[in-house]
Amino acid sequence: MSAAQLEAAQGGGRWGGILVCVPAFEEVESLPAVLAEIPQEVAGLRTHILVIDDGSRDGTADVARAHGAHVVSHPVN
Repeated sequence: MSAAQLEAAQGGGRWGGILVCVPAFEEVESLPAVLAEIPQEVAGLRTHILVIDDGSRDGTADVARAHGAHVVSHPVN
């Protein structure tokens, strides 16, 4: 999924800024700390976080969403 596809799927037009992609598999324990380290802005540009959940069954996608990240999920690892 490209950033443009994600923008279209989420609605609201273009986001602008920086898209930070975080691949994750079974990361329910460590993901909150990783997401907390991503700055809200880089060089004056807003960051948007996309977690690519690679077939996790431990709630990784739910944790990512709860921390404000956008999520795409693969059905299998």
